[in-house]
Amino acid sequence: MREAAWRHLINCVAAALLFSLVSVCASQDTVKPDPAMPFSEDLKKYPGLLTELAHLVEALKNNVQLPPVRTESPLLPHLPVTCKEFVAVGTPISSSTGTRSFCTTSDGFVRYKIGPPLTSTIRPYECRQWAPVQ
Repeated sequence: MREAAWRHLINCVAAALLFSLVSVCASQDTVKPDPAMPFSEDLKKYPGLLTELAHLVEALKNNVQLPPVRTESPLLPHLPVTCKEFVAVGTPISSSTGTRSFCTTSDGFVRYKIGPPLTSTIRPYECRQWAPVQ
């Protein structure tokens, strides 16, 4: 009976050692860089880059003062009284500098359109057909 107890204890210890070794080996597996992370190689080359970017973001949040909200424009008094609508547009200089154009009208919504840079003006009704920025 005593021999059976020792054998059972030895089997339990062996099983515990086996499970602990397997879990240690599995936890030492190397982490492969995610190919979807575009800056992983840059982070390896410049290990302090992420820390510096975090400092830059904090400095921008704390030290950059945005202009006050405008409630009127100095240009509006110069427009004819019949002018009830406007459109403002921003578009990339070329296809190599971007693919999104932005616009807004008197309704105050900013909208965008993906495609080549605009080469001509658009009307307010055309702007309103673009997707709203969310």
